[in-house]
Amino acid sequence: MWKSLAKKSIWFFALLASSVTSAQDTINSGDVSALTDSQLAAKSLLLDMAAYLADTPRFQVDMRVGYDSVVENGRKIEREEQRQLSVERPTFVLDEVKKRVGFGELVLFDGKWITVSDPKTKVYARAPQPGDIDATARYFVDELGMRLPLSLMLMNKFPQELQKCVVEIDYVGEAEILGQATTHLAGRTQSIDFQIWIDSGREPLPLRVVLAYREEPGEPRYWVDFSNWNLNPSFLRDAFKFVPPAKFELQTLEPNVQPITEDDSETSSRVTSP
Repeated sequence: MWKSLAKKSIWFFALLASSVTSAQDTINSGDVSALTDSQLAAKSLLLDMAAYLADTPRFQVDMRVGYDSVVENGRKIEREEQRQLSVERPTFVLDEVKKRVGFGELVLFDGKWITVSDPKTKVYARAPQPGDIDATARYFVDELGMRLPLSLMLMNKFPQELQKCVVEIDYVGEAEILGQATTHLAGRTQSIDFQIWIDSGREPLPLRVVLAYREEPGEPRYWVDFSNWNLNPSFLRDAFKFVPPAKFELQTLEPNVQPITEDDSETSSRVTSP
């Protein structure tokens, strides 16, 4: 259960590397003397993007997501889905798979509850929401053992988190993504290589992110194209309210769960019956 959350969802960037070169250390320490002009420009743009999102009270964006599913023989199968992310600070988040018909998987912070729902198994699970988006995202990942797509991007402290975890960043060049001019950056954390394309216009929004997991078997990739950014959506009163469909079973998300281990044909539960 919660297969897509376990296999496709990740922190936007990993935690701080334990061993990096002195030039990489300066990106985290604030000592910019060893950085090249290209690295300084890249770091500035990355942090500007993060600060811009962190200062946006509410937003909604469509996401075309792709990810590698590594099967037992080592083959990588690329899968795709359409998602929509809605955020209203300081409390509310809705991340859902968009379907032409019916319901998609979702993660919801509604101010009172954390809810995850899987229509394939007709199960939804809940845990009390511990606080604002920052506190809830960390609890969701660290205590519940779940994962959330691009969770750092949701946080009020997005720039500070990037300062801590990005150990290498550089400017690649200019490129066109989805018909828009962007600046292409490439960077690294302890275990992930990432690329990000940031809109070159007045709003420094991410338009594409690609992550490669260097230390995972098969080095799988995760990528997302962002489109239809709305930085001042008018959410309906029930936008962040989950009404379980008929015959959905309620279960309870439990903290301190063990990491999921599953193959491509089976799902594994992070929940227990109440």
